[in-house]
Amino acid sequence: MLAWLKKHFTHPPAARARAPAPAPDRKVAFRQALAHYPAHVPPHRGWGKQLTPEQAQQNLDWFRQTLPERLATLRALTAETGLTLSQAPVQSLDEAKDLVARLIDWTRICWPDEPYRPEHLHDDDYWARSDRTGDDAIFSVVLDVATLLGETIRAGRSEWRWGLDMARASRGPQPMFSARRVVLFTPPLGEQRAPCMMDMEALVLERYRRPKDFRFNQTLEYDPWMEYVRDGYTGRVIDLMAGR
Repeated sequence: MLAWLKKHFTHPPAARARAPAPAPDRKVAFRQALAHYPAHVPPHRGWGKQLTPEQAQQNLDWFRQTLPERLATLRALTAETGLTLSQAPVQSLDEAKDLVARLIDWTRICWPDEPYRPEHLHDDDYWARSDRTGDDAIFSVVLDVATLLGETIRAGRSEWRWGLDMARASRGPQPMFSARRVVLFTPPLGEQRAPCMMDMEALVLERYRRPKDFRFNQTLEYDPWMEYVRDGYTGRVIDLMAGR
Protein backbone atom coordinates (compact mmCIF):
# COMPACT_ATOMS: atom_id res chain seq x y z
CA MET A 1 0.00 0.00 0.00
CA LEU A 2 2.81 2.43 0.83
CA ALA A 3 4.35 1.69 -2.56
CA TRP A 4 1.05 2.57 -4.21
CA LEU A 5 0.93 5.87 -2.30
CA LYS A 6 4.45 6.77 -3.36
CA LYS A 7 3.75 5.95 -7.00
CA HIS A 8 0.41 7.65 -7.28
CA PHE A 9 1.43 10.28 -4.98
CA THR A 10 -8.50 22.55 -10.37
CA HIS A 11 -11.59 22.03 -9.95
CA PRO A 12 -14.98 23.85 -9.91
CA PRO A 13 -16.01 24.92 -6.40
CA ALA A 14 -19.18 23.48 -4.90
CA ALA A 15 -22.37 25.44 -5.29
CA ARG A 16 -23.00 27.59 -2.23
CA ALA A 17 -25.95 29.58 -0.98
CA ARG A 18 -23.78 32.66 -0.45
CA ALA A 19 -20.40 33.89 -1.56
CA PRO A 20 -17.61 32.13 0.35
CA ALA A 21 -15.29 33.99 2.66
CA PRO A 22 -11.72 34.58 1.49
CA ALA A 23 -9.57 31.47 1.75
CA PRO A 24 -7.52 32.61 4.80
CA ASP A 25 -10.76 33.31 6.70
CA ARG A 26 -12.12 29.90 5.77
CA LYS A 27 -8.99 28.21 7.07
CA VAL A 28 -9.55 30.02 10.36
CA ALA A 29 -13.24 29.07 10.36
CA PHE A 30 -12.36 25.44 9.68
CA ARG A 31 -9.89 25.30 12.56
CA GLN A 32 -12.47 26.87 14.85
CA ALA A 33 -15.06 24.31 13.71
CA LEU A 34 -12.72 21.52 14.76
CA ALA A 35 -13.19 22.62 18.37
CA HIS A 36 -16.68 21.09 18.38
CA TYR A 37 -16.18 18.31 15.85
CA PRO A 38 -17.18 14.97 17.46
CA ALA A 39 -14.18 12.72 17.96
CA HIS A 40 -13.95 9.58 15.81
CA VAL A 41 -11.95 7.37 18.16
CA PRO A 42 -12.06 3.57 17.92
CA PRO A 43 -12.53 1.46 21.05
CA HIS A 44 -8.89 0.39 20.90
CA ARG A 45 -6.35 3.05 20.01
CA GLY A 46 -2.76 2.53 18.98
CA TRP A 47 -0.99 0.88 16.09
CA GLY A 48 -2.99 -1.92 14.53
CA LYS A 49 0.07 -4.14 14.71
CA GLN A 50 -0.16 -3.90 18.51
CA LEU A 51 -3.82 -4.94 18.68
CA THR A 52 -5.10 -8.43 19.24
CA PRO A 53 -7.35 -9.89 16.53
CA GLU A 54 -10.29 -9.48 18.91
CA GLN A 55 -9.52 -5.80 19.47
CA ALA A 56 -9.13 -5.20 15.75
CA GLN A 57 -12.51 -6.86 15.12
CA GLN A 58 -14.13 -4.66 17.75
CA ASN A 59 -12.71 -1.61 15.99
CA LEU A 60 -14.15 -2.84 12.70
CA ASP A 61 -17.56 -3.52 14.26
CA TRP A 62 -17.57 -0.03 15.75
CA PHE A 63 -16.57 1.48 12.40
CA ARG A 64 -19.42 -0.23 10.59
CA GLN A 65 -22.00 0.67 13.24
CA THR A 66 -21.07 4.34 13.35
CA LEU A 67 -20.52 4.85 9.61
CA PRO A 68 -23.87 6.59 8.84
CA GLU A 69 -23.47 8.87 11.85
CA ARG A 70 -19.92 9.77 10.87
CA LEU A 71 -20.88 10.70 7.32
CA ALA A 72 -23.67 12.90 8.69
CA THR A 73 -21.13 14.56 10.97
CA LEU A 74 -18.82 15.22 8.03
CA ARG A 75 -21.67 16.69 5.95
CA ALA A 76 -22.47 19.10 8.79
CA LEU A 77 -18.84 20.23 8.95
CA THR A 78 -18.47 20.74 5.21
CA ALA A 79 -21.75 22.67 5.08
CA GLU A 80 -20.49 24.91 7.88
CA THR A 81 -17.26 25.56 5.98
CA GLY A 82 -18.57 26.06 2.47
CA LEU A 83 -19.24 22.68 0.83
CA THR A 84 -22.64 21.03 0.47
CA LEU A 85 -22.56 17.23 0.21
CA SER A 86 -25.52 15.15 -0.90
CA GLN A 87 -26.81 12.38 1.34
CA ALA A 88 -27.51 10.20 -1.70
CA PRO A 89 -24.82 7.81 -2.96
CA VAL A 90 -23.26 8.61 -6.32
CA GLN A 91 -24.96 7.05 -9.34
CA SER A 92 -22.21 7.26 -11.96
CA LEU A 93 -18.49 7.67 -12.46
CA ASP A 94 -19.03 11.31 -13.43
CA GLU A 95 -20.79 11.95 -10.13
CA ALA A 96 -18.02 10.19 -8.26
CA LYS A 97 -15.36 12.29 -9.98
CA ASP A 98 -17.29 15.49 -9.34
CA LEU A 99 -17.51 14.63 -5.64
CA VAL A 100 -13.76 14.05 -5.44
CA ALA A 101 -13.05 17.30 -7.27
CA ARG A 102 -15.20 19.26 -4.84
CA LEU A 103 -13.59 17.59 -1.83
CA ILE A 104 -10.14 18.45 -3.14
CA ASP A 105 -11.21 22.05 -3.67
CA TRP A 106 -12.56 22.15 -0.11
CA THR A 107 -9.34 20.82 1.40
CA ARG A 108 -7.26 23.35 -0.50
CA ILE A 109 -9.41 26.21 0.76
CA CYS A 110 -10.07 25.05 4.33
CA TRP A 111 -7.30 22.69 5.44
CA PRO A 112 -4.05 24.19 6.69
CA ASP A 113 -1.07 24.82 4.42
CA GLU A 114 1.00 22.73 6.83
CA PRO A 115 0.03 20.43 9.73
CA TYR A 116 -1.31 22.20 12.81
CA ARG A 117 1.36 20.66 15.02
CA PRO A 118 4.85 19.28 14.24
CA GLU A 119 3.98 15.85 15.62
CA HIS A 120 1.10 15.61 13.15
CA LEU A 121 3.63 15.32 10.34
CA HIS A 122 6.26 12.99 11.73
CA ASP A 123 4.84 11.05 14.68
CA ASP A 124 2.72 8.09 13.59
CA ASP A 125 2.48 6.87 17.18
CA TYR A 126 1.01 10.22 18.19
CA TRP A 127 -1.59 9.88 15.44
CA ALA A 128 -2.44 6.32 16.45
CA ARG A 129 -2.95 7.18 20.12
CA SER A 130 -4.54 10.61 19.80
CA ASP A 131 -7.85 11.32 21.52
CA ARG A 132 -8.68 13.49 18.50
CA THR A 133 -9.73 16.63 20.36
CA GLY A 134 -8.59 20.19 19.73
CA ASP A 135 -6.31 20.40 16.72
CA ASP A 136 -6.12 16.60 16.76
CA ALA A 137 -9.76 16.58 15.64
CA ILE A 138 -8.35 16.85 12.13
CA PHE A 139 -7.59 13.13 12.42
CA SER A 140 -11.32 12.47 12.83
CA VAL A 141 -12.01 14.56 9.73
CA VAL A 142 -9.34 12.60 7.86
CA LEU A 143 -10.99 9.30 8.72
CA ASP A 144 -14.47 10.58 7.87
CA VAL A 145 -13.33 11.88 4.48
CA ALA A 146 -11.61 8.54 3.89
CA THR A 147 -14.88 6.79 4.72
CA LEU A 148 -16.79 8.95 2.26
CA LEU A 149 -14.26 8.24 -0.50
CA GLY A 150 -14.45 4.54 0.32
CA GLU A 151 -18.24 4.52 0.18
CA THR A 152 -18.02 6.28 -3.18
CA ILE A 153 -15.78 3.50 -4.46
CA ARG A 154 -18.13 0.85 -3.10
CA ALA A 155 -21.02 2.42 -5.01
CA GLY A 156 -19.32 1.41 -8.25
CA ARG A 157 -18.29 -2.20 -7.59
CA SER A 158 -20.00 -4.55 -5.16
CA GLU A 159 -16.80 -6.53 -4.53
CA TRP A 160 -15.46 -3.80 -2.23
CA ARG A 161 -16.18 -4.04 1.47
CA TRP A 162 -14.79 -2.67 4.70
CA GLY A 163 -12.59 -5.12 6.54
CA LEU A 164 -9.28 -5.62 8.30
CA ASP A 165 -5.80 -6.14 6.94
CA MET A 166 -5.05 -9.34 8.83
CA ALA A 167 -2.31 -10.58 6.51
CA ARG A 168 0.65 -12.01 8.38
CA ALA A 169 3.02 -10.20 6.02
CA SER A 170 1.55 -6.85 7.10
CA ARG A 171 2.78 -7.51 10.64
CA GLY A 172 6.24 -8.64 9.57
CA PRO A 173 9.62 -7.23 10.60
CA GLN A 174 8.63 -3.96 8.93
CA PRO A 175 4.90 -3.73 9.67
CA MET A 176 2.58 -2.10 7.16
CA PHE A 177 0.64 1.01 8.14
CA SER A 178 -2.54 -0.92 7.36
CA ALA A 179 -1.87 -3.87 9.70
CA ARG A 180 -5.03 -4.82 11.63
CA ARG A 181 -6.67 -1.55 10.62
CA VAL A 182 -9.90 -0.90 8.72
CA VAL A 183 -9.32 -0.85 4.96
CA LEU A 184 -11.25 -1.43 1.75
CA PHE A 185 -10.65 -4.86 0.31
CA THR A 186 -12.10 -7.50 -1.99
CA PRO A 187 -12.43 -11.29 -1.86
CA PRO A 188 -9.33 -13.20 -3.06
CA LEU A 189 -8.66 -12.62 -6.75
CA GLY A 190 -6.65 -14.17 -9.56
CA GLU A 191 -4.35 -17.15 -9.55
CA GLN A 192 -2.62 -15.98 -6.38
CA ARG A 193 -5.96 -15.71 -4.59
CA ALA A 194 -4.97 -12.39 -3.03
CA PRO A 195 -7.40 -9.59 -2.18
CA CYS A 196 -7.15 -6.11 -3.62
CA MET A 197 -6.78 -3.56 -0.83
CA MET A 198 -7.01 0.22 -0.47
CA ASP A 199 -6.03 2.04 2.71
CA MET A 200 -8.21 5.10 2.35
CA GLU A 201 -7.29 6.63 5.70
CA ALA A 202 -3.58 6.58 4.86
CA LEU A 203 -4.34 8.26 1.54
CA VAL A 204 -6.29 11.13 3.13
CA LEU A 205 -3.84 11.51 6.02
CA GLU A 206 -1.03 11.99 3.51
CA ARG A 207 -2.82 14.96 1.95
CA TYR A 208 -3.24 16.62 5.35
CA ARG A 209 0.39 16.03 6.24
CA ARG A 210 1.90 17.15 2.94
CA PRO A 211 -0.55 19.44 1.12
CA LYS A 212 2.24 21.13 -0.85
CA ASP A 213 3.60 17.85 -2.19
CA PHE A 214 3.56 17.71 -5.98
CA ARG A 215 1.32 14.64 -5.85
CA PHE A 216 -1.50 16.76 -4.47
CA ASN A 217 -0.96 19.72 -6.79
CA GLN A 218 -1.26 18.09 -10.18
CA THR A 219 -4.10 18.23 -12.67
CA LEU A 220 -7.27 16.53 -11.56
CA GLU A 221 -6.65 13.46 -13.72
CA TYR A 222 -3.47 12.56 -11.83
CA ASP A 223 -4.47 13.51 -8.30
CA PRO A 224 -4.13 10.38 -6.12
CA TRP A 225 -7.62 10.80 -4.65
CA MET A 226 -9.07 10.85 -8.15
CA GLU A 227 -6.98 7.86 -9.22
CA TYR A 228 -8.08 5.79 -6.25
CA VAL A 229 -11.76 6.59 -6.70
CA ARG A 230 -11.73 6.22 -10.49
CA ASP A 231 -9.86 2.91 -10.45
CA GLY A 232 -11.86 1.61 -7.52
CA TYR A 233 -15.29 2.72 -8.75
CA THR A 234 -14.76 1.24 -12.22
CA GLY A 235 -13.09 -1.86 -10.78
CA ARG A 236 -9.98 -1.36 -12.89
CA VAL A 237 -7.69 -2.45 -10.06
CA ILE A 238 -9.95 -5.44 -9.38
CA ASP A 239 -9.91 -6.56 -13.00
CA LEU A 240 -6.16 -6.17 -13.26
CA MET A 241 -5.55 -8.32 -10.20
CA ALA A 242 -8.10 -10.87 -11.36
CA GLY A 243 -6.33 -11.10 -14.73
CA ARG A 244 -9.31 -9.99 -16.78
